[in-house]
Amino acid sequence: MKSKIAPANLIWDERGNPLSNHFEDPYFSRDNGLAESNYVFLEANDLPNRFARLQPGQNFVIGETGFGTGLNFLLTWRCFKQHAPANARLTYISIEGYPLRLDDLQRAANQWPELKIYSDQLADLYPLLVPGHHWRRCDEQLSLHLIFDQIEPALQSLHPKITHHNWQHELPRTVDAWFLDGFAPAKNPEMWQQAIYPSIARLSTAGTSLSSFTAAGTVRRSLQEWGFSIEKIPGYGRKREMIRAEFNPHWIPEKSQIQAHSDKDTQTWHIPAKQSEKPQQVTLLGAGIAAMTLALSLAKRGVRVQILDRHKKPFSGASGNPQVAIFGRLSPDNGDLEDFVLQSLAYAAAFYAGFWQQQCGDNCGLLQLARTPNEVEKMQRLINQLPENNGLVEWIEAGHSKDVCGLELPSAGLWFPRSGWVSPPLLAEQILQHPLIEFTGGQELTPVYKQGLWHLQDIQGESLHRCETLVICSGFEAKNHPLLDWLPIKAVAGQLELVKVNDQSQHLNSIVSQYTSILPAHNKLLSLGGSYRLGESSLDIREEDTQANLDKVRRMLGCDMDLTTSYSYSRTGVRATTPDYLPICGPATDLDGLKLDFAALRKDAKTPIHRTAPALPGLFLNLGYGSRGYAYAPLCAEHLTSLILGEDSPLPNHLQRSLLPARFPIRDMIRARL
Repeated sequence: MKSKIAPANLIWDERGNPLSNHFEDPYFSRDNGLAESNYVFLEANDLPNRFARLQPGQNFVIGETGFGTGLNFLLTWRCFKQHAPANARLTYISIEGYPLRLDDLQRAANQWPELKIYSDQLADLYPLLVPGHHWRRCDEQLSLHLIFDQIEPALQSLHPKITHHNWQHELPRTVDAWFLDGFAPAKNPEMWQQAIYPSIARLSTAGTSLSSFTAAGTVRRSLQEWGFSIEKIPGYGRKREMIRAEFNPHWIPEKSQIQAHSDKDTQTWHIPAKQSEKPQQVTLLGAGIAAMTLALSLAKRGVRVQILDRHKKPFSGASGNPQVAIFGRLSPDNGDLEDFVLQSLAYAAAFYAGFWQQQCGDNCGLLQLARTPNEVEKMQRLINQLPENNGLVEWIEAGHSKDVCGLELPSAGLWFPRSGWVSPPLLAEQILQHPLIEFTGGQELTPVYKQGLWHLQDIQGESLHRCETLVICSGFEAKNHPLLDWLPIKAVAGQLELVKVNDQSQHLNSIVSQYTSILPAHNKLLSLGGSYRLGESSLDIREEDTQANLDKVRRMLGCDMDLTTSYSYSRTGVRATTPDYLPICGPATDLDGLKLDFAALRKDAKTPIHRTAPALPGLFLNLGYGSRGYAYAPLCAEHLTSLILGEDSPLPNHLQRSLLPARFPIRDMIRARL
């Protein structure tokens, strides 16, 4: 994983105020922290007046260095509610390398009873203590984008690596007001290092303001070097001075200030183009987990969603097993896939919590057993990289499994207490209750673009539906469309078995995964499997797959548990997987336009092409999840919603690039295969 964090180590003074034991500095003024934050950040950035002037639908973005106790965020939330029009939006991006544990966050919030309505909601939304980007929708107007990472990589994850070639490329995510917080420069020099200022400048635009409690000369000079006009004003209380600043949008850095050379991290082809209007309705083709989570995300933002599928009921394809585990394989490695899996699992834990409360499954936990000694070593390395008691995953020694899953198992592994399983039919029932979501099944449809609209035609060529914005969520079948035959997705058929609970298996109370998976009983049946038939799309039931699934479970459980006599029936689904095991999530590539605009990549892979990859009008893709759709789809739904509506993505820059459909034809052009 790329990000590293450590939980805050606090001590509390006689008044109940928190101090950092690591930095030997208080989080806020011991006299009146609330008044100090209001003066230094809200008033200095003129937020009450700026919020009041927001136009309908306008989004205001705040960037903060040092989330700490969340006091600045709570005050900003209250200020926005008091002054902003009802249809304006606020995105609050904050970075924290030493996040507070939840109980410490709540204890600190006890200092401000006037903010209780907001601090209670923050406690409910507060992420697990795992590194990376954590996006939370606080209400219909406000989103919190909390980044648990050290300051320099956290800021750099919000934009492509800076070069002179890409400086002028407009970013979709710019900051309107900066809160430069954190502990004093003398106490925490890393927070104020020179490397942070290029990112602050890159993320700023016309009208961007900045304020900070410190007026240290190194901070003032660094901000001036990176395009800010600085003003010293009286500080709060006994502090003599602080700074207020404004960014000059016409400022351009000197060549000596930027050392980066062109590589994939400097490219801007994944940055979405600006859009003039947001769609009022979006049509989704396919009704699996990718479509259902996307529909819910769009509907929560007030967009009407139409889901169309060839099956009469949703979740009838690969997403339609009776039970589905929320599972992804974590790794200590530093690749994009490893980062994506960690962030997806952390988000999925919060996403499914509400559905488990509605009895759409069970938050029973999941035990992932190591398959080899090498995997044991990797699992332990992963645990050592994450904070202790992080809430997402912990280590279970061999022989201690009974405490978490009800059975004594011979292998060590990882325990995921926030995982569990969902019932697709019950999940669909809950999602389709939303008044803005409509499902129509039993129609075999083909999309055709003509006269500025997508027409969904039946097998006779009759146009049954028309839409401006269409999302293909139909898995491996998407490749059958002539415009999408370049997609590098493969079908993977998988067969699972349903067995009746017996005297031995009735004690299983959580999911166990190793060579295969076994889920606790639902309707007196256990789900096991499934098989992996790469490149196959046949739905046939195979006796050899049944026997292999049963044998793997017996081997995994390390006992003579007889499941054969309990066998009930099998089910096969067909999934779609990609060469890099990451989903395909974003605007559908205009292949002809890409070949023309990106032709220089055939000669030199490092050619700086700073433009958005050409896309087909109004067409998006959301597929390629393999067997991990239920773990990955909720976070991807928020990302794709942000692209469709022109909002800020919850993903870091490198993962936005890694999910873009155009990544595959761009690679083929670089390798002279296209």
